[in-house]
Amino acid sequence: MIVENKPGANTVIGTDAVGKAEPDGYTILMTAPSGLVQLPSLLTKLPYDPVNDFQALTQIAEVATALVVPAELPVKSVKELAEYLRANPSKTAYASLGLASTLHIYGEAFKRAAKADSTHIPYKGDAPAMTDLVSGRVQYMFNNPVSAINFAKQGRVRILAVTGDKRLPALPEVPTMAQAGFPGFETVGWFSFFVHAKVPRPVVEKLHAALSEIIRAPEMSEFLKERGTLPTGIGLQEFAGKVAAERREWARLIRDNDIRLE
Repeated sequence: MIVENKPGANTVIGTDAVGKAEPDGYTILMTAPSGLVQLPSLLTKLPYDPVNDFQALTQIAEVATALVVPAELPVKSVKELAEYLRANPSKTAYASLGLASTLHIYGEAFKRAAKADSTHIPYKGDAPAMTDLVSGRVQYMFNNPVSAINFAKQGRVRILAVTGDKRLPALPEVPTMAQAGFPGFETVGWFSFFVHAKVPRPVVEKLHAALSEIIRAPEMSEFLKERGTLPTGIGLQEFAGKVAAERREWARLIRDNDIRLE
């Protein structure tokens, strides 16, 4: 297997490459929700049809995100963060990894839930975003658990809560957003495999079986859990239904929080 990274344009570049590839099953898309689930609610024109150009293979793992603040910020809970933001109107900011990214959507949703006014600052990667968070240039961000855990172990950030409907095995002491008093953050990100819609069904079933076996392997399951993700590996029909349902749910979150690409 050859891994070809195609970053850029909120996953559109890589997604489009698979959408235009030969539908023989030899080109597989591994992606997060952005290009196929979130962007359809933000862009009227994409270079591919997110619904009809792809078919779901399987989900690798669900990826909750962690609400993180600098260790020096005088807050130790989500409620205290909300109070801090309200007490410092127009003086706070939050980081994300790009406009209309999952982290941007969560950041805006929390800002509204907290009834606060914080400036959104998009970054071009995790490293510069976390550097500014640690230094206090931004006051909070939703980020992947792996990065958050590493910085928390160094005493440089504090993890206040995680999204999703259950606590993470890697962070058993950290509450979910709902447990912290802020429901509405149950939807989580994921890493999943897709192929071109015209790949023959027998090929799709063969790929699904092989990938599912790898995901269920004890060593892979442990690898994923240690990094703050929850391995899944669900069936073809179940995952296809989940993608459709999440497309509706992310559309609601984007609409309710007035997320726009400018």
